[in-house]
Amino acid sequence: MKIAAYVNPQGEVEGFSEHGSIRLYESGAMGWAIAREFRFGVTYDMTLSDIKSALRKAVSLLGDCRVFVFGETRGLLYAILQEELGYRVWNSKGLAEDCLDAVALKNAEALQVPRPKPPQPEAGGGCGGMTRLSGAPGQPLVEPLALGNGRFRIDLAAVLAANPASNSQEVLLPLLRRADFAVLDIACDHLPRWFEGVLAALGLRSEVHHRVDGSLMIEVSPRRHAPPSNRSAPDRISAGDSQ
Repeated sequence: MKIAAYVNPQGEVEGFSEHGSIRLYESGAMGWAIAREFRFGVTYDMTLSDIKSALRKAVSLLGDCRVFVFGETRGLLYAILQEELGYRVWNSKGLAEDCLDAVALKNAEALQVPRPKPPQPEAGGGCGGMTRLSGAPGQPLVEPLALGNGRFRIDLAAVLAANPASNSQEVLLPLLRRADFAVLDIACDHLPRWFEGVLAALGLRSEVHHRVDGSLMIEVSPRRHAPPSNRSAPDRISAGDSQ
C-alpha cells in the first residue's frame, strides 16, 4: 500500500503551508519506507489556477497512490484533492510514520464495510445539528437541520469530514432529488462542478454567498415556474463530470 503525507520540516503531518513537503510512503516486509519526498509549498499570493496547476503536477509524482494524510482536512485544497483528483484524505497528528498504520486501517474499513440497508437515525444530533443516517440506496447519508418554514441547512464540509469514504454527490443528490424544501442552505468550501447541471435538470435555482472565512453558503430553492420534472438526475455523475 502507498500513503502520501504532507509534513513539516520536523516530519510531522500538517496542513498545507509555505514550507511543507510531500512524502510518499510504501509498505513492505520491513514496514513503511519513504519512496520519495519533495517540497510543495502554498503561498497566499498564489491564484487558484496556480494552486491547481501546482497540485496536479505534485500528485502526478505519486503514481497510483490515492490516499493522503494531513494535519488539517478542511478547505479548498483538500476538496480539490478529493473531488477533482480522486484522493481519499485523512486527518492525523504527530510524526507521519506513527500514523500510517492507523490511516491504512481506517482506509481499509472505509472501503470494505457496507452501509446498513434500513436508515436508522442516531440518538442526538449529528454533524452541525444534523441526524446521521445509514446512507442506504436512495436515502440521504444525512438529514439536513430543519430551521422552520421549509428552510433546511447542511454543512457539506462537516459531513464529508465525518464520512471520508463519501463525496459531495452521495451527500447532496438524494436531498436535491427529493426537493421537499423551500430553501436548502449548503455550507461548503467550493461549488462542485456537477452542481449547476443537476439543479437545472431538477428545476432548482441557487444563489451563492461568499462568507468572510472564504467558504460559501449556497441557497437552493425551486424555480417559481419550473417545468414538471421527472427527477431524472443521475445517481452518480460520470468521471468526466464529477469534478
